[in-house]
Amino acid sequence: MDNRTPKFTHKDYQWFVDNISDLFSSPTDINQFAKRLRTTNPKFKEDYFIEKMVKKWEQSYEIDAMAEEATMKQDYDDMCIYGSVKN
Repeated sequence: MDNRTPKFTHKDYQWFVDNISDLFSSPTDINQFAKRLRTTNPKFKEDYFIEKMVKKWEQSYEIDAMAEEATMKQDYDDMCIYGSVKN
């Protein structure tokens, strides 16, 4: 089997940022992905790519974190109303 590396372009890297950044479980995984992409193009700007991917990843998870905080606050408020938590 031929072991050729695909030749990704700037458009491909931008597609990765726009479409798969939220699939990573943490920014550490993004760093590992960027290291592998570095082998696909000698002009690949790894630091720039990581910065963009992490920013997009944070935007995706920011909404989840806000929703979780709202749920936790509602749970606490419900406990206070029903007397489970003494102030």
